[in-house]
Amino acid sequence: MSSKRSVQRSGWSTVHVILRDEGVEGSLEAVLSQFGCSCEKIDVFESYLAFGAPPKAGCGELRKVLLYFEESGGIEFKESFISDGYLGQIPG
Repeated sequence: MSSKRSVQRSGWSTVHVILRDEGVEGSLEAVLSQFGCSCEKIDVFESYLAFGAPPKAGCGELRKVLLYFEESGGIEFKESFISDGYLGQIPG
Protein backbone atom coordinates (compact mmCIF):
# COMPACT_ATOMS: atom_id res chain seq x y z
CA MET A 1 0.00 0.00 0.00
CA SER A 2 1.32 3.43 -0.83
CA SER A 3 0.23 6.77 0.47
CA LYS A 4 -0.82 9.63 -1.70
CA ARG A 5 -0.07 13.22 -1.00
CA SER A 6 -2.93 15.65 -0.63
CA VAL A 7 -3.32 17.96 -3.57
CA GLN A 8 -5.60 20.28 -1.67
CA ARG A 9 -7.08 20.13 1.82
CA SER A 10 -10.83 19.57 1.85
CA GLY A 11 -11.50 21.78 4.86
CA TRP A 12 -13.42 18.98 6.61
CA SER A 13 -12.77 18.17 10.27
CA THR A 14 -12.92 14.71 11.86
CA VAL A 15 -14.45 13.95 15.24
CA HIS A 16 -14.52 10.60 17.06
CA VAL A 17 -17.36 9.83 19.47
CA ILE A 18 -17.89 7.18 22.14
CA LEU A 19 -21.55 6.65 22.97
CA ARG A 20 -21.86 6.37 26.76
CA ASP A 21 -25.64 6.17 26.47
CA GLU A 22 -26.73 4.46 23.27
CA GLY A 23 -30.13 6.08 23.69
CA VAL A 24 -28.66 9.38 22.42
CA GLU A 25 -27.42 7.89 19.15
CA GLY A 26 -30.52 8.78 17.11
CA SER A 27 -30.63 12.35 18.45
CA LEU A 28 -26.92 12.83 17.85
CA GLU A 29 -27.11 11.51 14.29
CA ALA A 30 -30.09 13.79 13.58
CA VAL A 31 -28.13 16.82 14.80
CA LEU A 32 -25.06 15.82 12.79
CA SER A 33 -27.26 15.49 9.71
CA GLN A 34 -28.62 19.02 10.23
CA PHE A 35 -25.03 20.32 10.21
CA GLY A 36 -24.29 18.42 6.97
CA CYS A 37 -21.90 16.00 8.67
CA SER A 38 -20.99 12.62 7.26
CA CYS A 39 -21.26 9.91 9.93
CA GLU A 40 -19.72 6.42 10.00
CA LYS A 41 -20.28 3.67 12.52
CA ILE A 42 -18.29 0.47 12.84
CA ASP A 43 -20.48 -2.56 13.55
CA VAL A 44 -17.80 -4.24 15.65
CA PHE A 45 -17.74 -1.32 18.10
CA GLU A 46 -21.38 -0.45 18.68
CA SER A 47 -20.55 2.45 20.97
CA TYR A 48 -18.13 4.17 18.56
CA LEU A 49 -18.73 6.47 15.63
CA ALA A 50 -16.78 9.02 13.68
CA PHE A 51 -18.01 11.92 11.63
CA GLY A 52 -16.73 14.52 9.26
CA ALA A 53 -17.81 18.12 9.63
CA PRO A 54 -17.81 20.12 6.39
CA PRO A 55 -16.15 23.54 6.26
CA LYS A 56 -19.49 25.38 6.35
CA ALA A 57 -21.04 23.31 9.17
CA GLY A 58 -21.12 26.11 11.72
CA CYS A 59 -18.59 24.26 13.82
CA GLY A 60 -18.78 26.64 16.77
CA GLU A 61 -22.46 25.75 17.17
CA LEU A 62 -21.78 22.09 16.45
CA ARG A 63 -19.17 22.01 19.22
CA LYS A 64 -21.70 23.51 21.67
CA VAL A 65 -24.08 20.66 20.85
CA LEU A 66 -21.34 18.07 21.34
CA LEU A 67 -20.43 19.62 24.70
CA TYR A 68 -24.10 19.45 25.71
CA PHE A 69 -24.25 15.73 24.89
CA GLU A 70 -20.96 15.20 26.73
CA GLU A 71 -22.00 17.13 29.84
CA SER A 72 -25.24 15.15 30.01
CA GLY A 73 -23.18 11.93 30.11
CA GLY A 74 -24.35 10.68 26.71
CA ILE A 75 -21.06 10.83 24.83
CA GLU A 76 -17.36 11.51 24.96
CA PHE A 77 -15.75 13.08 21.90
CA LYS A 78 -12.34 13.91 20.51
CA GLU A 79 -11.74 16.38 17.73
CA SER A 80 -9.16 14.36 15.84
CA PHE A 81 -8.44 16.61 12.89
CA ILE A 82 -9.44 20.23 13.07
CA SER A 83 -9.46 22.30 9.90
CA ASP A 84 -8.47 25.94 10.08
CA GLY A 85 -12.08 26.92 9.36
CA TYR A 86 -13.42 24.81 12.23
CA LEU A 87 -10.76 26.09 14.62
CA GLY A 88 -11.57 29.68 13.66
CA GLN A 89 -15.20 29.15 14.75
CA ILE A 90 -14.35 27.97 18.27
CA PRO A 91 -14.35 30.82 20.80
CA GLY A 92 -11.06 31.46 22.65
